[in-house]
Parts: sequence; C-alpha cells; structure tokens
Amino acid sequence: GDTYTYRRLDRLKNEEERRVSFVAEVTANEVRYRGGRVTDLLGNVLQLAGGRVYSPNQLEPLDYVVGKQWVTHFRITTPKGRSGLNEMELRIVAREKITVPAGTFNAFRIEGRGVFEMGQGIVEVTNLTKWMAPDQVRREIAMEETRERSGGGGGRRRTRPGGRGSKVVQSVRWELLSFKQS
Repeated sequence: GDTYTYRRLDRLKNEEERRVSFVAEVTANEVRYRGGRVTDLLGNVLQLAGGRVYSPNQLEPLDYVVGKQWVTHFRITTPKGRSGLNEMELRIVAREKITVPAGTFNAFRIEGRGVFEMGQGIVEVTNLTKWMAPDQVRREIAMEETRERSGGGGGRRRTRPGGRGSKVVQSVRWELLSFKQS
C-alpha cells in the first residue's frame, strides 16, 4: 500500500517529461510496483516496467555508512531477448540535506559509475547520483543519471565521460513529489 510519486526531468531537453506513481505490494522475496517494476526486498531492481530483466545485483547497500564502497556485476536482458553485461562501482560519499517537493531530508549521497557492454562493440557509461534517507523513506529521495554511449571497435573498452567518440544519450533527474508509507 505504499505510494511514491516522482517527477522525471529530462535535463537534455530541460523539461519535465512525466510524473510517475509507484504503489508497492510486498511478497516474501520481492516488492512489486504497479506498472511492472519489481525489486528485491532491499530495493535492487529485478525488472523494469518496460520489461527489462536484471540478474541478481547489489545496486542498493546493505547498510548506510559514509565511505562504504562496493562493486556489482549483473546482466540486463531486454524484452526482445538482447542482453549485456553491466559493472557498477558505487560508494556512499556524504550525508547531506536535500530538498525536493516532498520535503527536506538528511540523506546519504550515493555515487556510482557503471559500464554496460551491449555487444557489437557498443559500450554505455552510466554516472549515477542518488540520495537515500532510509530512516524516513524506503525509496530514493532524488536520483540523477547520465548515460554516454560509444560504439564500434569491439572488445572491452572503457570510455571516459566526455571522451572522444562518446555521446550523451540520456540525462535525467527523478525527484520525490510525495509519498505515503504504511
């Protein structure tokens, strides 16, 4: 019965794209949201609303401590059956106040950098920042994600943000508008 409403801002277009509400149902092993999103009990994504399926991953920390660092490896499979490998390095870098339409929170800032290899030499680099206040809200307070894509060449290639041959393909910010937790 929990409800979380977010607005999604497209930072490339400088406009609000949509508002999204998540209503949660908790089973023994999963949290299921209206629209198809599924996470494990810690909040690690297992499936997105569009049908992308994630293998087990650790995008969410087990505990919140400034300085904590971890790496997760997982596979993402699209509804059409294409898949790729993802490696993400994450760390909790600070505890700070953040104000969003839902209020002001003393949150942990988590930063991540990931490399997603989609095959045919296509590599996507993701930079992620999210703010979590686990003592107040069970989901993100805010999240910013930028994805850059490079292609061609084959083989394992790590691309620096802004590196030659890369192009920003997505830059979004999600902000919590309101929430109700049972």
